[in-house]
Amino acid sequence: MTNDKSTVLDLLAGKDDRVALTAPDKPSLTYKQLRQNVKELAAKLNSFGIGKADRVSIAIPNSPEMVVTFLATVTCTTAAPLNPKYKQEEFAFYYEDTNAVALIVLGEGIEAALAAATPNTMVIRATSNPDGTLSLRKLLV
Repeated sequence: MTNDKSTVLDLLAGKDDRVALTAPDKPSLTYKQLRQNVKELAAKLNSFGIGKADRVSIAIPNSPEMVVTFLATVTCTTAAPLNPKYKQEEFAFYYEDTNAVALIVLGEGIEAALAAATPNTMVIRATSNPDGTLSLRKLLV
């Protein structure tokens, strides 16, 4: 039985200096770095006006960046990860179906995902930092 008050951060408990996330050709993140980055990103999403009742689409290929983005998003809102191989029409359908208020993409993003965003969709760019953490920036579209 799990504690109903458990959070994503509780699930990331581990020895601070142990590797929590690693991938070829990418810097590894320790549990401490991962927890801290997830907290920072969740706070950033909240600073953009995104809250618990909102839904956020994520269009990022499977990668450490997707893992970190997903964990941060579910910490403060409802995450709607989408297949980055969708066509523009499929992205548009899922944005409408989920009532997503925002879309998070990595770097320049996926063209079809960005093309399907409505004028009311907040587009957020995730950027990889040299230490393996992420930062978020709201784009003006």
